[in-house]
Amino acid sequence: MMKYRHALMMAAAASLAAVGGLVAWAGSGLYNLRLTRQSVRLSPAGETASPVRLGLLADLHAGAWEGEYLDKAVRLLAEQKPDAILLLGDYRYCLNYEASMSPEEVARHLEPLMQVAPVYFVCGNHDGDAWGADMRRCLREAGAHGLENHIVRIWNAEGRAVDLCGLPYVGIFGPGLGKRLEGKRSPDAPLVAVAHDTYEFRLYPADADLIIGGHTHGGQICAPNGRPLFSNFGRPAEVQRKGLARSASGKPMYTSAGIGVSTLPARICCPPQVDVLELR
Repeated sequence: MMKYRHALMMAAAASLAAVGGLVAWAGSGLYNLRLTRQSVRLSPAGETASPVRLGLLADLHAGAWEGEYLDKAVRLLAEQKPDAILLLGDYRYCLNYEASMSPEEVARHLEPLMQVAPVYFVCGNHDGDAWGADMRRCLREAGAHGLENHIVRIWNAEGRAVDLCGLPYVGIFGPGLGKRLEGKRSPDAPLVAVAHDTYEFRLYPADADLIIGGHTHGGQICAPNGRPLFSNFGRPAEVQRKGLARSASGKPMYTSAGIGVSTLPARICCPPQVDVLELR
């Protein structure tokens, strides 16, 4: 009987140690920030032309205690000296809204980016109501430009142009975003659609040379090969992947894994990242 109890206690201890180790391992991935570079060819001449470089910062979900971490992400992106910077939404900490940074604090931590390059922003599904309105105001006051329902042209140092078209977050499903791109294309520059969530572009055609977004966190909880283990909003888990994919129109679509978390305070086999896209 004593041997059985001892074996049971040892098994329980081993189980607790394994769970503790898993929690520690998952938690260690929360702030293991990385830089991802991706080249995207938009035109036949792109291999020789000087690229337009876009810096991406997605899904901050900034907790009130995460100022140092956010500063680290801002420094890492600023050091790349991109031609323009895109903030892709979900600034609010979503595990507990009351524990989020205030809009004023988020904007203050992001302000150094405004000294590096023009900064444009869209908002996400966690940036609604009065908090979201304050977030937009604070970003504008810090020097960023709201991109939702607007189109702007940017240039690199050699004069190569790209048009950015910002799209608002409109919900989980529906072909509405692609229709907002109709008539936006200019004959003398590629058109890049910027949205918080890119999922519907997998389902419906859209007239854009590149689509950029975040929202999925790259799956956040993934297998070692990077395949997301859970679905979100009823979507197939596979479409949560970060990186390059193809839209319903056959054009490139880039999804950033972002730097924050939702649902669970953990990242497994999916480290947080800031991104630099080189558009060629």
